[in-house]
Amino acid sequence: MTPLSGRRAQPAAPRYLRPEGNARLRRRRRTRAAAKVCFQGVIWIAGAGALAGLATAGWSFLTDPGRFPLAIVIVEGAPDVVKAEVVATLKPFHGRNLLDLDLRELEHRIMAHPWVSAASVHRRPPDALLVILSARSVEALVEVGGEIRMVGGNGQDMGRYEPRWGAEDQPIITGLSGGGAVTRAQVAERLNTGLRAMRALRSGSPSFVERISTVDVSRNDRLTVTLRDYGPPLYLDPDSPCRNIDHLEAVRTGLAREGLEAGYLDLRFKDRVAVMPAEPAPVGGDAGAS
Repeated sequence: MTPLSGRRAQPAAPRYLRPEGNARLRRRRRTRAAAKVCFQGVIWIAGAGALAGLATAGWSFLTDPGRFPLAIVIVEGAPDVVKAEVVATLKPFHGRNLLDLDLRELEHRIMAHPWVSAASVHRRPPDALLVILSARSVEALVEVGGEIRMVGGNGQDMGRYEPRWGAEDQPIITGLSGGGAVTRAQVAERLNTGLRAMRALRSGSPSFVERISTVDVSRNDRLTVTLRDYGPPLYLDPDSPCRNIDHLEAVRTGLAREGLEAGYLDLRFKDRVAVMPAEPAPVGGDAGAS
């Protein structure tokens, strides 16, 4: 018989609840977790290395000089003459691997063209480049130092006038350096005045602009315009160049009906056109004087 006692014996605690057993269990768990993380890390590193190797091998394959040779350059957004010159600029790159070309370098080369304001280059595999341009345009022709030069919208000099740029019918701005000693700042201001007036006229009366031969900006108080189809000069307001242009034909018709010749027509005043009669032709011995 089992002897009876006053106190009942306590069952032994499970080993994982014993202080020393619990500590050993935590160590084993940490060891297994660390081993698992290390194993996964090794797998990831090995996989990344393999992918990097494959990527390097693939890129080397794609950029091999003998593959994807550039053969076609497509240019959009510019006049034909600019397109042809851009194609010629990129000709040294023909035969090079399309995927190995530095597009930034190509864009910088194209931007060196004086008639290109912006350029973007795009690959079109397997053998083409697409070049999209923003081309500068001739805003006006100006007379400077006895020669005709082309200027852009911001007044930038675009070189001596060349008919191939399609600016034959552009009005010529004159008088930039007329009227005595003129500073460079005054020349720039006169040019800006002429350009602003041309923009306003193109917006308000484009058909009138097509008839303009020259615009003299030598005076601060007026623009002196000569037309291709009418002899007397016209005085326009620099700040409101379109004023009274819609009355011009009626005035011309009235003068012709009366058989009168005008020395000039002043369109600067609100709702009226001032007409200066032409001086009578010299007679006698002065008839041939100029």
